[in-house]
Amino acid sequence: MLQTRRVVNVLVVSSLYDYFQFESDGGLSQALHFEYQSLHLRVLPPRLVRVSTFDEALEALEDPAQQWDLAICFIRLHAAAVWSFLVRVRELRCDVPVMLLASNQRELALLDPRVDATCRVNVHKTRGWERREVVARPEESLWSWPFIWQGDCRLILAMIKTVEDRLNVRLDTDRANVPVIVFVEDNVHFYSSYLPLLYTCVFDLVRSVLEDGVSRQQRALGLRTRPKILLATTYEEGMMLCEQFQDHLLGIITDVGFPRAGVHNETAGLDLVAH
Repeated sequence: MLQTRRVVNVLVVSSLYDYFQFESDGGLSQALHFEYQSLHLRVLPPRLVRVSTFDEALEALEDPAQQWDLAICFIRLHAAAVWSFLVRVRELRCDVPVMLLASNQRELALLDPRVDATCRVNVHKTRGWERREVVARPEESLWSWPFIWQGDCRLILAMIKTVEDRLNVRLDTDRANVPVIVFVEDNVHFYSSYLPLLYTCVFDLVRSVLEDGVSRQQRALGLRTRPKILLATTYEEGMMLCEQFQDHLLGIITDVGFPRAGVHNETAGLDLVAH
């Protein structure tokens, strides 16, 4: 059994106006349904539930009757308010990744203080949230990852698949030798554009190989054994992923410069590949 941990329920924290922007840019719910159908994924697309405020979001997360797999925050508030929300999410549901979504670079810089003037982010992530464990520091047990919305609904699909790949990579590589692609990039604008394209290419390639002479069940299994795409934003995270999955590493896609030891290093990508 592969891909056992899936994103089923997504909590979207957004004003009615911003959610309308989602829908007007392509019909988010319909676009997700179409993408899942076109990829022959034998599962229903994630259910999106919108709330307008952080208080409503926390109330939903506190409800033991509701299971949440991902939260997407698309709301224009100061970074201090966002961080307070993230800390509360950590206390309530440390296993729920939170994606911070902005509509432009200036808005992102206000939303997330980790993003600098060049739209680069220094995000240190550990695997505490994957193990559903709470550790001492909030940033080590909660995955909050910034993205920029550019009108492409495939970004939401890529965000969902990125989370699922990180959740399932260990088990799927052990069970089925699933290959791994490590993608190291710290520019939010770039990886927000590139991830949807990368997932589209991988799905199209796998689908073309399975196009003829296979049953729906075989096609679904082929899509589940597609390469996992693991996004890293620092040298340390990229090195950790390469070392952990070195026996399954299909390739590395990397920028030349990104954070190393907490500061931007112009040769970090070259050093990572050389290692």
